[in-house]
Amino acid sequence: MTSSTNDILETWPEEPDPATLSRLVDTHAHPTDYKRFSDDPDYRAAADSLHLNKLCAMSSHLGDQGLVKQLVEEQPEHILPAFGLHPWWSHHIGFESSDRLPSKREHYASLFPSWFAQDVLAEEATSLLESFPDPTAFDQYSQEKLRPNLEAFPSAMLGEVGLDRSFRIPYPQTDAKSNREEHKISKKFTELKTPMEHQVRLLREQMEIAFSLDRNISMHSVQAQGATVQLLTSLAKQSKCWTSSKSKICLHSYGGSVETIGQIIRLHPDRIYFSFSTTINARLDRLEALIEATPDDRLLIESDYNDVQKSEARVWEILGVVCQAKGWSKEKAVCNLEANCKMFIGEGQ
Repeated sequence: MTSSTNDILETWPEEPDPATLSRLVDTHAHPTDYKRFSDDPDYRAAADSLHLNKLCAMSSHLGDQGLVKQLVEEQPEHILPAFGLHPWWSHHIGFESSDRLPSKREHYASLFPSWFAQDVLAEEATSLLESFPDPTAFDQYSQEKLRPNLEAFPSAMLGEVGLDRSFRIPYPQTDAKSNREEHKISKKFTELKTPMEHQVRLLREQMEIAFSLDRNISMHSVQAQGATVQLLTSLAKQSKCWTSSKSKICLHSYGGSVETIGQIIRLHPDRIYFSFSTTINARLDRLEALIEATPDDRLLIESDYNDVQKSEARVWEILGVVCQAKGWSKEKAVCNLEANCKMFIGEGQ
């Protein structure tokens, strides 16, 4: 955390107040990413003992859509599910029809030609290619996973989806023991980045499905302010599904500029929200300025954390930062955030 955020939290009560938490929604979390999720039913059951009003559980890749579904089926009172593909795994998707997908090598060579288009692959590239799954057709993913999951849960959002210019494809994990573990992010990264055109297409295709079902969207945008504004501009001008839908978009753990907040609000004054977390945003010296610049009725908070048992502490922390940045009392902050969540999620939060 920056010194500014630390200073704020030093004067903020360390222990969360259960009564306050019961009025708040964690609008973006990743409880199914936690290593104990699959093997420990007590961990999953912990969601039912949360003081938080609700926790929005994000999926990220092809392997965890079912895990989020499992969690909401087990804990429907406290969990709001979100289904979607994160840009970090967007390279696994092809846009050809299922019966016309290219070979594994051809697919990844089209995305990363500097590594995979050679006649003879270097050992390093060969190892990376072997670690990649066979490509999945978008139409297969949408027909078998995304649309059925959204339709099965009327309160479900699209998430986590988005754009990321900074993320580099990691080297494979050497100790992966299960398919789910293979989705852990290695600490060693290649120089490969999924082309922005591919990310934008995947995001746009998923968003159109969400619009058709009037579903809200939790969107990731890292070092992609220009592409994000361009996408939102094109939605306003070109997407009949967007203009006719009731869908809203939350830019989660927003880390762009103050100026971009104003630009985006001008594009969509009633349908874009900004959410903040100490997990990600406490690294930013401008966190207070970003919160201050966010319109009072477009502000949300989140944990962006992978341990459901620690999400409440992260939500409590960012509440303290919001009070400082906005000059609000705790009660005023909670009242405003409650109202915003009702507008974003719905009256049945």
